[in-house]
Amino acid sequence: MWHDGLMCFVERLEVDFVKGCASLWLRDGNCTDMRGAIALIENISPDVFRIYTYGGRDRDTVYEKDAGEWVAVTLRPCVSSVF
Repeated sequence: MWHDGLMCFVERLEVDFVKGCASLWLRDGNCTDMRGAIALIENISPDVFRIYTYGGRDRDTVYEKDAGEWVAVTLRPCVSSVF
């Protein structure tokens, strides 16, 4: 399903409240808007400090909160159309 805040097609979302991490699975070839992903997850659980995104089955990006600031580590380039 298309998500306006993430600006991509989302297939699944999981939040581990104990470990403080979340995972977003996107349609293969999609990548998400960092601010949108962080806002969505923080709205669900403000204690999350790590967000994994997956394009299809492959891990794509990890967002981590470091000293109160979010940083992104891109694991593979986002080069595709979302439509």
